Amino acid sequence: MQSRLINFDIISLIIISYKTLSFDTKLISYFH
Repeated sequence: MQSRLINFDIISLIIISYKTLSFDTKLISYFH
């Protein structure tokens, strides 16, 4: 159970970082 929770944490962290990354690229392309 604990390892599953950690795994979920990692997955959500990856999803959050992916969203921020795509948002950053949208901002960059918007300003260019």
